[in-house]
Amino acid sequence: MWAIFRDYITGRLTESSDVFSFGVVLLEVTSGKPPIIPENGHIIERVRQKMVTGNINSVADARLGGSYNINSMWKVLDAAMMCTADSCSKANDVGRGHAIEGKSGIGGSSWGHGRHGKCSKR
Repeated sequence: MWAIFRDYITGRLTESSDVFSFGVVLLEVTSGKPPIIPENGHIIERVRQKMVTGNINSVADARLGGSYNINSMWKVLDAAMMCTADSCSKANDVGRGHAIEGKSGIGGSSWGHGRHGKCSKR
């Protein structure tokens, strides 16, 4: 994550920084929260901690009032976590237009970001 901020500060934005930024925007849209809240950290860590509980309502924007498809919400969150995973070489697959597919993970994704806090193919 810090490499992305360094790229931004130095003006050397890349496909990786675009993918990372897209993931942050997805987290902002789904949670309804800003990326940084003083004394509460970055949105990536806040959402990851909530995803571990398996309770999508703790992550989703309360203004939605539960009016969303749970599987779709998990897929969006999985995509966001995949985009923001700095230790995962597959994160750039999103930037290359590769589909997020699978049947075994959270929301049908086969990537283990949410419950395990790391990027590993299940």
